[in-house]
Amino acid sequence: MTPGFAATYERRVGDPWTGPLSYPHTVSKDEQAEGFRHGTDILRELSLAAEFVPRSLGGRGDDLTAAMSALRAVARHEPGLAFGYGATRLAAARTVLRADGEHHRQSVVERLLADGRVGYAGPGAVLRVDDWPGLPDVVRDRDLLRVNGIRRALAAEDTDLVITSVMVREPDGTVTPRQIVTTTPTVRAARPMVGLRTSAPCDLVFEDQIGSGEELLDIDPPGNGAIPLADEVGIVLAGAAVGILDTGLRVTLRHVSQRRLYGATAADIPTVRAILADAYADLLWCDEYVHTALRAPDRHAAAACCHVPAVLTRAMHRLSTVLGSAFYIREGESAVFQKLLRDLRTAFATRAAPETEPVAVERNSGMSRDDLFDDLRTHHAEDRTLDLEHRPRGT
Repeated sequence: MTPGFAATYERRVGDPWTGPLSYPHTVSKDEQAEGFRHGTDILRELSLAAEFVPRSLGGRGDDLTAAMSALRAVARHEPGLAFGYGATRLAAARTVLRADGEHHRQSVVERLLADGRVGYAGPGAVLRVDDWPGLPDVVRDRDLLRVNGIRRALAAEDTDLVITSVMVREPDGTVTPRQIVTTTPTVRAARPMVGLRTSAPCDLVFEDQIGSGEELLDIDPPGNGAIPLADEVGIVLAGAAVGILDTGLRVTLRHVSQRRLYGATAADIPTVRAILADAYADLLWCDEYVHTALRAPDRHAAAACCHVPAVLTRAMHRLSTVLGSAFYIREGESAVFQKLLRDLRTAFATRAAPETEPVAVERNSGMSRDDLFDDLRTHHAEDRTLDLEHRPRGT
């Protein structure tokens, strides 16, 4: 189950300051805009993709809460892995679960469970990377398909299968947007993004690739309370992003606890305590909100996809004022904070504001700022993960 995955992942990656996925190591990879191969290998070793596949099909995740908790654990250490490798595998799994045809479901699920080597560049792309105009062109000739074009994707450089959007030209002249499951074409490295620089953006280059008509996916439009795939995945990613603020709080608390001003630590300054307490309240509110959206996605999906990232980003900005000049220094223990903020902005840069307002959720459950600050220090003592999963929630 997901709590088991999160705990196993935490043990596997070790101490965030000195372990194999330590913050200094992730900052170094970010500076070089390199794909995080070691981190990807760990996710494959622990079979992260199994968290996105129902137990009935051999996986470990029967609901989206499991997927969100798993990706949040990953995002705490390296958002590029969560929003690149993790999010694309989640989207691939949710796509084939919606599709008709046992063949597609079986082939993609088997590959996900085996080694996770499935890429995704489908509709409602997980991240709005700078894409090529238009979609790859597919010409149907009887039972054969001829694919040409370029599609940008994340974390697809080491995959065997890919799900991508295409435009299908039928013999009668009609053109329809579809999705196709095909062997991964030529992969070409693309220029790095501003954030999530370890997620390895790449171009999928189709050059007269031949396939069969059976590779086209038949996906029914959402109905019976179902929501669009982009919103479904969006809620999960918004919940995963809570892990970024968790680490931001962790780094800031460590900084102010070690810095001494006026004969005491910076953590004893009332203004600093208030900013940290407010950011912690925002974290708890965001966690509650995404769970509310998962319980009623038809009502709150669009709002959750927009408002939660906005609250998280504002909280990170306020924490950056506490770090002061340390925020701009790209070395030392606080260097990861600037990277986290860029990652967060990049992951949700193009989410449009929804028409619906967020559902009312208590921001601090009646706790004072002093209580919130004490609770924050308790939960982050000895660098433990915030135990959000066992907090009481609204109905």
